[in-house]
Amino acid sequence: MSNLHKKTSAERRAFRREHIILPAVIYIRDKGKKIGWYRAAKILNISFSGVCLQIDKNNVQGLLSESKTATDDFEILFSFTDTGLPVSFRCAAQRVEEKSGEYLIGASFSQTDPGSHSIMQRYLM
Repeated sequence: MSNLHKKTSAERRAFRREHIILPAVIYIRDKGKKIGWYRAAKILNISFSGVCLQIDKNNVQGLLSESKTATDDFEILFSFTDTGLPVSFRCAAQRVEEKSGEYLIGASFSQTDPGSHSIMQRYLM
């Protein structure tokens, strides 16, 4: 089964999204890249090209760009199963939406290690 599917006007993504709920940790560096912070997040959906996260607004206040644009990058750490190996992806925020005291962040994957990519392939295929 291919992970590419027909693009419709409602769905323009190159890869199918898997709607899942997974706990995650994100690591955000300050703009000077000298220090960073770990914050709890929740994955709402994932594909080969990116992820949608839900994060409590108070948990990342001041860490995301004030303009809520696609200028932030961060690392995400999670596991597809309770007993599985953790995976790590470098992400670039593409969209940040504030909603009911939380942020919904749409991010594309910008870098990963071969092991994490292999685990994701097994899970999403």
